[in-house]
Amino acid sequence: MFDDPEIHPVQWQIIQSLRIERTETFSALNKDKLANDWFSFHIRRLKKLHIIEKNENGLYMLTEKGKTISLALNQQVTGVRKQPKVSALVICFIQKKFLIQQRLVEPFYGYYEFMTERTIWGLPTTECITETFRMETGLEAVMVCKGLDHKIDYSVNKTVMDDKYFIIFEATEVKGKLQNEFPEGKNFLMTKEEILVLEKTHFDLANIFTIYETNTVLREIEGFVKNY
Repeated sequence: MFDDPEIHPVQWQIIQSLRIERTETFSALNKDKLANDWFSFHIRRLKKLHIIEKNENGLYMLTEKGKTISLALNQQVTGVRKQPKVSALVICFIQKKFLIQQRLVEPFYGYYEFMTERTIWGLPTTECITETFRMETGLEAVMVCKGLDHKIDYSVNKTVMDDKYFIIFEATEVKGKLQNEFPEGKNFLMTKEEILVLEKTHFDLANIFTIYETNTVLREIEGFVKNY
């Protein structure tokens, strides 16, 4: 079975729609009425993967690769079985402020978030997040687990858009000089109050702070998103 964890639920919906309708316009594919820039990101992603293409009439259609993937999708009554994403998230408190990053890559370009890293098969989570922390900040630290956050995002039509777990770590015994930039973004130091009033944030930062401050073992949140 084809089950690429990097294919987003929105992209699976596009594949499913083209499997049934064969050709569709951009607006017809955007069934959840996502913002055009976000939906365009998913279209570009599928084109880059050579899963969809445009025909001579400017309509989107599945490529041969896309048809093979859609067949695997069709063979499962309940749709493609996907597992929640698991990432590590780091809260770092230095110089009486918190480390926050601004993304300079799609998706969520320009949004602010705590430093995160997807877990890697066969690699201890603390080792993975410690190395990423060093590479993106220039700092050395000892990671201490603080809790677990489970977040499920839905579209306005109650379609599951994302399902993810965040293992929350605190960076302790921090040493070194903070670097301002890294290839995919910038580092900033802000107070909690400054962070919570940021307009563009990728996560529910207030919830992350709650886990950090209370050592919550597991906090489960459901939310609705327009642009995903």
